[in-house]
Amino acid sequence: MSDKFYPDSKVEVRGVEARHYDFFMNAISLGTYPFFLKKAINKMLIQPDDVIADFGAGSGRNALLMHSYLSDKGSVVGYEIGEEMIASFRKNSEGIPNISLRTQRVDEDIAGEKIYDKILMSFVLHGLPHEYRLAVLSNVQKLLKKGGSFFILDYTPAPKESVSSVRKFLFTKVECPHSYDFIIRDWNAIFKEYGLHVVKQQTFMKWVSLIEVQAD
Repeated sequence: MSDKFYPDSKVEVRGVEARHYDFFMNAISLGTYPFFLKKAINKMLIQPDDVIADFGAGSGRNALLMHSYLSDKGSVVGYEIGEEMIASFRKNSEGIPNISLRTQRVDEDIAGEKIYDKILMSFVLHGLPHEYRLAVLSNVQKLLKKGGSFFILDYTPAPKESVSSVRKFLFTKVECPHSYDFIIRDWNAIFKEYGLHVVKQQTFMKWVSLIEVQAD
């Protein structure tokens, strides 16, 4: 029996892959992944005093990139549940006082009210069953300051009728089994139900976008 929180998903990385996640991502992308991440995070327009949450923070790579834009008054709080990822995050952020980690699922109720200027979720939302995605949005609605932004770096949503047979095959048979369900959802309507609206969508590579969703 799997000890994963999401047994039928590929979003939860464990073992050797988790311990060397950044290395594998660099190798698979032929060295382009770090530059892609830097470009995407630059588009978040992080301000020096921002308080930022990183949902599904992984090894801490994104947290470190976001931290580079912050003053001593700003901070990044990572949320992560994978043991190997937690160990990597703590090692990579050691000695940096305004980066912290919470070992908590982001699809369960998170204490606090309107504490974040920005929330980032990078390549996690597509891998969750839909009811858990909605739980994430509930936390975003509660934790994001009015006018704050939720950034989703993930696969680009598209109307079902526009998805090619090749893309459908890749997203149902090769990628995480929840990916296809993710891309064909009407996210504008879903966001609206949680007091959120899309203000910008930027495409970085084929089928990948950074979507900025703002709290009303």
